[in-house]
Amino acid sequence: MNCLKKISCAFNYLVFAAATLTIAGVLYEGYALKWFDVVGGIFVPVTDFSFILATVINLIVEARSKELFVHIFSAVIIIIAIAMKALNIEYPTITLVIWMLYIWFLHGIRIVKNIYADRKG
Repeated sequence: MNCLKKISCAFNYLVFAAATLTIAGVLYEGYALKWFDVVGGIFVPVTDFSFILATVINLIVEARSKELFVHIFSAVIIIIAIAMKALNIEYPTITLVIWMLYIWFLHGIRIVKNIYADRKG
């Protein structure tokens, strides 16, 4: 289980980095008023798929933790997003912004907690 905990920690860093690049890319697209294929074609899918994998791993690792609710909430959001995509349901653009910020803040907080826990003990 310790190995899975290390994998979970690595995925938290990966998701945070991918979300940071995605948010920065979207912001730059807004400033440049130009779409770049790397943002929608690479950054967004990498963020989404790594978030899905990280959620599954965190559900397993944190099964008996107080943070389980957060991972269940993330899993529900993922299931809703996949269902909406499969059913071709349109969703407002603001939901994508909220989605990326949620991913970014969640994994940023997890990273800070890991760093603090490592320094503390």
